[in-house]
Amino acid sequence: MIEIKQHITFNKDLFLNIKIDDITVQENGLYLLSQYKISNFWKGKFFIKRLINKIFKYHIKMQMVWKNDFWKKIVIKKGAANIGSCETLSKSIEKKIPINRYKDIKYYEKLISNDKYLDPLLFISAKAITYLGGRAKNKDFFILDGTRRLIAHALSNKRPDILIIDLEDEK
Repeated sequence: MIEIKQHITFNKDLFLNIKIDDITVQENGLYLLSQYKISNFWKGKFFIKRLINKIFKYHIKMQMVWKNDFWKKIVIKKGAANIGSCETLSKSIEKKIPINRYKDIKYYEKLISNDKYLDPLLFISAKAITYLGGRAKNKDFFILDGTRRLIAHALSNKRPDILIIDLEDEK
């Protein structure tokens, strides 16, 4: 089981507790990443690399040192998340996030409530960040894509699927 304390506001004053279980290593992990849609226009590893760079730039404030063998050194893990509920979450986010983000969240919440499947959320482990020259605590995880869907799942009391980019264990 993996536990994550994920900030969901820009100023990091509101967070969700996430517990990921049923974790399996995906045999077709690189294919999953090559098909992963970030938006209606962006898909694949090139754009995931750009998201990883944003983690370096905005969260850990370091320069990423890209290694060409990165895609060969990683494994993709998939799991289901239990999100710690917060009764005041809806009112808290409405006050603390921009109105456009809030509208998106409410739209996703409606889809989820109607049992519409949304793509899995995408995280990266500290181990993978460290491989690219970053400094992070071993148990840290960073969300690359899906914060709005994460909040919508929390509001709907549903379990989202999660993909984790992790460094392959040394043999």
